Amino acid sequence: QTVFWQDNFDGTGPNLGGGDRDAPNHVDRDNGTGPGICGTGDYFFRSDVAGDNSGNSDGLDGPFVGFTNSFWRFEDLDGCIASPDVIDFTGIDISGRTALAFRGLFAARPQNIRFEDDDNIIVSYQIDGGGYTSGIEFWYDNTGPNPGPNNQGELRRDRDGDQIGDLSESPLNFTFTEHAFVIPGTGTTLDLRLSISMNGGSESGGVEDFRVEESSPLPVELTAFDATHDAPGSLTLSWTTATETNNAGFAVERALDVAGGRVARSGWMEVGFVGGVGTTTEAQAYSYRISDLEPGRYQLRLRQVDFDGTFSYSPVVEATVEVPGQVFFSAPAPNPFTSRTRLRLATSSDQTVRVEVFDALGRPVAMLFEGHVQADLASELTLEAGDLPAGTYLIRATGETFVETQRVTLVR
Repeated sequence: QTVFWQDNFDGTGPNLGGGDRDAPNHVDRDNGTGPGICGTGDYFFRSDVAGDNSGNSDGLDGPFVGFTNSFWRFEDLDGCIASPDVIDFTGIDISGRTALAFRGLFAARPQNIRFEDDDNIIVSYQIDGGGYTSGIEFWYDNTGPNPGPNNQGELRRDRDGDQIGDLSESPLNFTFTEHAFVIPGTGTTLDLRLSISMNGGSESGGVEDFRVEESSPLPVELTAFDATHDAPGSLTLSWTTATETNNAGFAVERALDVAGGRVARSGWMEVGFVGGVGTTTEAQAYSYRISDLEPGRYQLRLRQVDFDGTFSYSPVVEATVEVPGQVFFSAPAPNPFTSRTRLRLATSSDQTVRVEVFDALGRPVAMLFEGHVQADLASELTLEAGDLPAGTYLIRATGETFVETQRVTLVR
C-alpha cells in the first residue's frame, strides 16, 4: 500500500497531500446559551502530553499512549449536550487512483461502563461531492446494568450498523489502536468527515494519524468476474485468472444498495474465502455461492490476499436478488428496542409507498416514509424512540399492491 494523504495532527506543517493542521478549537454548539451548566469549553484541541490530566483538560486520570508528538483530543468539557461536532477534510486529490483505503488511530478514556447510546465516533467519506457514506463507527456496547435509553457501556467498533458496539470488537481505551475501511469507487476529489458525539464532561478520547492509501495493482491477472441470481435469496460469483503470483486466496465481500444512492449502514461485509493456488501461469476458475440474502441490489467484489498478508481489490460487479411476491418488509431490529429500531422494505415493482407507526389504540404516532420506491431497491427505515411512551407499536407499510405490518415493542 502507498500512503498519498496524511494528517498526523502535529500542527507543524503540511503532510502528504496537504494534510496536517492545528485542532480547530471548536466550542460547544450552544456556546453557553443552553442550560445553566453550559459554558464555552473547547470540544477539540491538540494535545502533546500523555497525561489525561494535563494541558487543556478537566483533570481526569490516566495517560494516553501510542501516539507520536501530539494528537487531537476531544471532550465536552462543560458537560453540555451540544454535540455532535463535525470536522471536514476536503479536497483530497485521488485522480487516477484506485483501490483506496482509510486508516487512523483511535482512543477513548476507559469509562467503566460510562458511555451512553448517543456517544459515538464516526468517519465518513464522499467522492466528487456524491454524498457522505459512513466508513467506520464506534458506539457504546450496551453492556451496562440498566437496559433502556440511558444504559451505558464501552465504545466499540460497530460493523453491523445497529448503532451498538460489537462485543466481538475490543473496546477503545487509552492506547491508540489502528482501524481501517475501504473506500470503493474512483473519482477526482475525496472528502473525509470526522463526527464526534460526547455529551458529558468525563467522556473523552482522541484521534491520531489519519491516512489515505492506494493498494498496489492486483497481483493476479483477473480475466472475468461476474455474479448471477440463480436461486431465491442466492447469488453465485464466478471469476477466472490468467496468472497468479503469491496468491493465498480471495475474500468475497458484498454490500447492499439502498435508496439514496448509497450502501446500507452495515457497509461492506466479508461473506466467505476461496483459496488460491499460489503462483501459476495457467488459467484458473473459481466460484462462490452466497445464500440467505435479503431481496435487493448488491455490490460484490474480491479482496485478493497475498501470503504476506497484503491485499488488493477487484473491480465491483452488481447483481439483484429479486423480491418474491409483492413486497419484502423485514422484522424490526432490535426488538424490543430502547432508543431506535430499523427495518428494510423492498417491492417487486415501482410504486408509491407509505409507512406509518400506530400505537396500541390505533392512533398514528409517526410517519417513517411516504414516497416513490424503485423495484428491488431496498429502503432503510428508522423508528426513533424520541418522546414515545413505552409500549407495543404497529408499523404498517401500504403500497399500491400490498399492505404489510410489523409489531415492535419500546421499553424504557
